[in-house]
Amino acid sequence: ILNKSTVLHFRLNQSKKLVHARTTNKLYSQTPKSSPTTTNETSDNLEQQEKENITLFHQSSNSTLHELLEHFEELENMNIPGFDVVEHDGVLEVNLGAKGTYVINKQTPNRQLWFSSPISGPKRYNFDESKKVWCNTRDGHDLKKLLETEISELLKIDFRLTK
Repeated sequence: ILNKSTVLHFRLNQSKKLVHARTTNKLYSQTPKSSPTTTNETSDNLEQQEKENITLFHQSSNSTLHELLEHFEELENMNIPGFDVVEHDGVLEVNLGAKGTYVINKQTPNRQLWFSSPISGPKRYNFDESKKVWCNTRDGHDLKKLLETEISELLKIDFRLTK
């Protein structure tokens, strides 16, 4: 007996994010091994995993932006002309007056932090859950270490974000 069944094809990227889904109709000489319940369970599992990924992203990015905000607010005591630090809706802006402006913002669709520096330019960072740090997508450097180095050089101080 030939049964016609719809088969779902999923393609996931390295971080298990759904990047492509399509359906095809196939003829089987017997009942397919994956029943609609199994297909629904797979879809439900992917949706649950995606929700967990989004939750982890928001927790880690919000925590990082808040921590950075607190450290940068401490620079107010230095009376840097034009200094201002503001965080709003997932965007942290640090204006160091004539020395330039840093912007760090959440990119939820990509699960990344995007960074703009007056010294090193634009960069993108993914959260490394095992190390609990934001790593550059190109060379793997730590966002906080780069900020420490650049701010220390710009302001001629020992600026530390990590313990």
